[in-house]
Amino acid sequence: MFYRLKNLRARTNVMRSDELKLGKWHEFDTKLKFTAFDTFQWHVENDMTLDYLGWCVSTEEDVGDEQRQKAQEILDIYNWWKHHKALLKLIEWTWDIVTSLEDEKRLLVEEERIEKEVIPYLHRLVDISPTVWI
Repeated sequence: MFYRLKNLRARTNVMRSDELKLGKWHEFDTKLKFTAFDTFQWHVENDMTLDYLGWCVSTEEDVGDEQRQKAQEILDIYNWWKHHKALLKLIEWTWDIVTSLEDEKRLLVEEERIEKEVIPYLHRLVDISPTVWI
């Protein structure tokens, strides 16, 4: 019963992101990136908990190497996403103070460098998705 109420209230069957504003156009790759990683982030923080994952990685108890590796992979992707979102916000704010063509070029190069990180992490997320419920 609790499961059904939780899903009804939280609409956990919907992938969404607070970063994607309703009514605003977003490219497909942007929607995919934010909804996939924000849903993953929500799942880690609410269903799995960071405490549990940290315990799996650091405990001296025998939780099994496979479970420890899965927990570490989940934490690696989670931590990368939190850092990546912070960098995206910083770049977004920096666009407001760009005053020269040189600054614009530098910012575009930095944006491109940061975006190149997404595909490998998206692949890693897809690879672990069947086992996220460690």
